[in-house]
Amino acid sequence: MDFTKDQRLELNALSKLVLGSESKWQKLFKRGYLETDMEEKEELVPGQTNEDGTVTPDSTRMVKVPKLDKGMVKKFVKYHTYGSLLQLLQDMKKDYEEKKAAWEKAQAMAKLQKEVHDQASGAVMVPEGFKDEPSIR
Repeated sequence: MDFTKDQRLELNALSKLVLGSESKWQKLFKRGYLETDMEEKEELVPGQTNEDGTVTPDSTRMVKVPKLDKGMVKKFVKYHTYGSLLQLLQDMKKDYEEKKAAWEKAQAMAKLQKEVHDQASGAVMVPEGFKDEPSIR
């Protein structure tokens, strides 16, 4: 973990915004992440009969499937580099900002709906100066 001070400060700031703590990125860096070991296999694609009666022959295509070891999916641990960790945090920040904007938009819409509902239902709107005066009975 030999990052420069500027790199650490950048990761700290992103981590604080996205994950809530400046040091969470260090845990991501130390622990790494699991990745599935994949292999390419050939798959048979059956032929089809077209509308005009012609038949397309069977063909094959290459597909990626997970490797199996004794019936279990084979996985391995991969560790982040500075670039991959920075990219991950920036993607998380982008998602966070999109969700925050959507939430703020929903809040504004709810407030507008409440105002429209209050006006449509005939609720009495009390002027600012009359809120503190006692009512006359």
